[in-house]
Amino acid sequence: MKEKRLFEHAVIIAPRAYHEAMLTYRKEYPYTDFKLMTLEEVESSFHYQYDDRAILELLKRGYGFNRSLDMLDAMKAMKLDGVYHDQKLVALMPLLREFVSSNLLYSTAFPEKTFQGRQIVVIGYASGRRIANALQELPNISLSWDKSFDEIGDNKKKVMSFPDVHAELHYVFNQIARDIDNGIDPETIYICGADSDMRFEMEQLMLRYGFNIDLQSDRTLLELPLSRYFLAELDSDNAIEGGESVASALLLTRKKFPDDPNLDAFSVAILTYKEAASSLGKEERISLFEDLLMRLNAKKPKCHGAVKILHGCFIPPNSRVYLLNFRQKKAPHIYMDNDYLSDEAKKEIGLPTSMLLNEEERLSWQKMLSSSSIAEITFSARKMDQSYYLSSFAKELDMEVVENPSLPYEYSERFAKLMASDMEDQRKKYHRNPPLLPFLKHALD
Repeated sequence: MKEKRLFEHAVIIAPRAYHEAMLTYRKEYPYTDFKLMTLEEVESSFHYQYDDRAILELLKRGYGFNRSLDMLDAMKAMKLDGVYHDQKLVALMPLLREFVSSNLLYSTAFPEKTFQGRQIVVIGYASGRRIANALQELPNISLSWDKSFDEIGDNKKKVMSFPDVHAELHYVFNQIARDIDNGIDPETIYICGADSDMRFEMEQLMLRYGFNIDLQSDRTLLELPLSRYFLAELDSDNAIEGGESVASALLLTRKKFPDDPNLDAFSVAILTYKEAASSLGKEERISLFEDLLMRLNAKKPKCHGAVKILHGCFIPPNSRVYLLNFRQKKAPHIYMDNDYLSDEAKKEIGLPTSMLLNEEERLSWQKMLSSSSIAEITFSARKMDQSYYLSSFAKELDMEVVENPSLPYEYSERFAKLMASDMEDQRKKYHRNPPLLPFLKHALD
């Protein structure tokens, strides 16, 4: 990439998916002075911050873990001199004053200095409304857009539609295996839209097709065996009461999983909340630790030469994306006005409403679907006992829907044998001659 004057002495606001490309640019032009932030980091820099101390204080006062987070997330966007009308915000004002006074809520000193005298460059986002809202009180601020990383294609997209998720994954894994066989670097290939309940089948298919997928990137501590063991010990009939039960369960967990790379972070989290859990009954204590461990990310093991999982709508530059589960309510996701704070309350303190998030989501999906990096878009009508409907984008963007497509190749020997056997039965019983059968027989000989 050519050197860009636009990036010099700039604050570049870009989705996390673009940061690797920006850091590569910095290596190529090491004297370029820019700061790199996400939209969420920009918003957060003007809010109060909090840590475990604030959560523990609310737990002591009888609030649940998730409700404590709701309250703190609301208070961190409020102002001490704010005049509010929503009843929840009014009720939170005394607590806000107390927590700010005791430093349980604290702010970054002079956050505006991050942006002072710098041009603001937006990369990758489809909308600038939230960025403009976050920076609206700063003087002499203007936004510039750089679209050089956007890879816009002019071809009309197709949707490959399958009767079930097994057929959908079989098709996608075959395509990825072909990409790798054709010399495409697996680390530039992404699977987007995969649900967590598809992980087991994807793990099996990885073995059959001979390539790895980095499936560990989004795991929480709660999903790990050591957490399940710890919670089972807390729930056992032999568990003692109070904080000693937590200490005992933690000791047994440390003995059971001495080499787990997450053990230290797990232990610190448990010990931090041990005292708060001591006054709770067994069920409440288990619920507290489930909520806590769900919030903490597991350590991501190094996984080289693997296909990656893409979360969200932001496609990394120079990548190849397989978009799965192209269905209603997922493409796009629908935000509802059912959070702890209503949309009206969010407006008062400058937080994004469900309406704004839905508008942003649609624009982001439209931008994503226009990308030339999309290799395939797939949809399955059924998964287990659930039925699904195709995303409304298919009609809006006039996408061609291809029903149950087949491929003229098979990269898994096991699937090839099953397909050949099925086709041979068709040939004998119904006197059909599937065109793929001679190829499969030749490949399996």
